[in-house]
Amino acid sequence: MEYRPFQRYERGRAMNKIIGLITAWNAEIFIEPAIEQSVKFCDETLVTVAPHSDAMAKYKDDTLLKAGRLKEKYPQVKLFTEVEKSTHANAKAFALNRMIGNSDLFEPGNWIWILDVDEFYLDHEIDQIKKLLFSGNYNSIETNEKYFYINMKKYLKNTRPDRLRLIESDKNTFFHVNKWTGATNKRLKHEGEGVYHYGALLNPYAKVDFWNTEYGIKKDKKVSWIPEVYLKYNLNDEHKWLGRNFEIFGVYNPFLTGDFKAQEDGTLFTYDGKHPDVIEESGLTKYIEDFRKLYKP
Repeated sequence: MEYRPFQRYERGRAMNKIIGLITAWNAEIFIEPAIEQSVKFCDETLVTVAPHSDAMAKYKDDTLLKAGRLKEKYPQVKLFTEVEKSTHANAKAFALNRMIGNSDLFEPGNWIWILDVDEFYLDHEIDQIKKLLFSGNYNSIETNEKYFYINMKKYLKNTRPDRLRLIESDKNTFFHVNKWTGATNKRLKHEGEGVYHYGALLNPYAKVDFWNTEYGIKKDKKVSWIPEVYLKYNLNDEHKWLGRNFEIFGVYNPFLTGDFKAQEDGTLFTYDGKHPDVIEESGLTKYIEDFRKLYKP
């Protein structure tokens, strides 16, 4: 992919820049487009590939290998391979802080963009968001979200808060998952296509171990959603599985909570439009009708 430097916008006496942050593990199908996206639109890309717990270590794949190849290709990419073994909530904060602590651009006036390995944006959407970043009017931005489910045609609606944060002080840090010590009192809800979130297309078996080690509390009911609903969910008989989800979780929705919005009858939305360029170029939209088939227990 050709590197396309973006137009920067003056704000005060300096040109603002963007630091892209990616944390990844067991995500070999998305790590290359994730880094390509960040390189395309950010001045610096910081990537951590490591398991946050021993339970997740067994899901090692080619994520690190592929990230390493792109580090060699792009000089603005820095790669880290260790996190503090803990819950996901604490380990991710550790990883994010380690990355910004090694950033060449971590200074007030610049922005941090938490991209994550499964979150992507249309090019024109990123261009619109960047203009808002550099207007000087906001310190965080929230976007709409399409949360894809089973494949890249079916999805739920949600919002994605504070993925973009203004660095207001060189003392700003992350203190829990994606929570940030900087202010969010000037948050903008950007109305647009928003983020294309492919989190439900990652390894569902790893998701069980991930949730069990997410916050340090047992998630028996939550993790049962994967084998009881998600792995069995039939797109040709949605109401049957919506009923099953209601029996277990009390919501007539494809997800385990009602935070992710479905259509009025509870079924998934259908998307037949264009996905972000780096995803289209990866070929993932063309040949995978059911991402669950990519993974084994």
